[in-house]
Amino acid sequence: MVDLDALLREATAAGASDIHLAVESPPILRINGSLTRLGKEPLSVAEAEAALRHLAGPDTVERFRHQGEADFSYSLPGVGRFRVSAFRQRGSVSLAMRPIPSRVPDLRELGAPDGVAALARREAGLVLAVGRAGSGKSMTLAAMVELINAERAVHVITLEDPVEYLHRHRQALINQREIGVDSLTFPQALRAAVRQNPDVIVVGEVQEAETASLALTAAGTGHLVIATVQQPDCAAALEYLVTMFPAEQQDQVSWHLAGVLEGAVAQILLPRRDGKGRVAAFEVLMATPAVRTLIREGKRQQITTLLRAGVRHGMRSMDQSWRDLVERGLLDDNELPPFAVGGPGIG
Repeated sequence: MVDLDALLREATAAGASDIHLAVESPPILRINGSLTRLGKEPLSVAEAEAALRHLAGPDTVERFRHQGEADFSYSLPGVGRFRVSAFRQRGSVSLAMRPIPSRVPDLRELGAPDGVAALARREAGLVLAVGRAGSGKSMTLAAMVELINAERAVHVITLEDPVEYLHRHRQALINQREIGVDSLTFPQALRAAVRQNPDVIVVGEVQEAETASLALTAAGTGHLVIATVQQPDCAAALEYLVTMFPAEQQDQVSWHLAGVLEGAVAQILLPRRDGKGRVAAFEVLMATPAVRTLIREGKRQQITTLLRAGVRHGMRSMDQSWRDLVERGLLDDNELPPFAVGGPGIG
């Protein structure tokens, strides 16, 4: 029988970003972006089901049995917290687990450009945190919240599925709501949040039009809304937000988005030159008048061309970030970055 807590300790010590358990496979760790098998003994059906019961509470196990999937968090004393996604495949239980550091690094430690902190300091409007799954955007989002927490006496409400980084009250009052536990859905939680006297609302993920509409409305009524979008870059995120609405509404949504957007930060993780983990490359978009005009006119894909010329506004393109990391000796310049050839990025 797999000692799951011992496995999580070993994975954390090895610097794994993810741990996978699947029937008929040994445990697998993702280290520096690559998958590594841990031992040779395959997991049995009984062991997979026992692992789910060990990690999840009875209510979550019951939800999993009805829905075939469940996202939740697990705390291991002395080690930390883990984000867990349980799902069925070929009728058996599979688990994907991600360690969540107990301490939220600040934006400087993450290597984030100054523009990211500038966006976190906005008092109202919409800020987007953009990146594919595994891009590190959750940690950057948490670091933005911690910057607010350190500097401003405001009320922050986070809507997450599940809650990942735990924030302690410092200057700010931070209420963290878990979807599926503290509220049923993102739209329901977001509708309620605007009645709970927030200054800042953090939306863990925008996946459908109702959440997007509510986020835009909240951003236009004096709140700072920081929302995550799973897209490869800033322009793609803006296109995604508009095109999730019916065609007859997209012009109106474009005007609304142009009016409330403050900026966006996108990121990917790239393997370090020295082989010691990965480093983040950032793209930062500021909502200048020229950017707002392109959004209103439906020319969102042209926004990328403004990034390189927007340095004085705090902007940065992904290739500028990559070149900076190369010059600092953190990346190997012999390989083209994935975004330079339209690739999907790492993660």
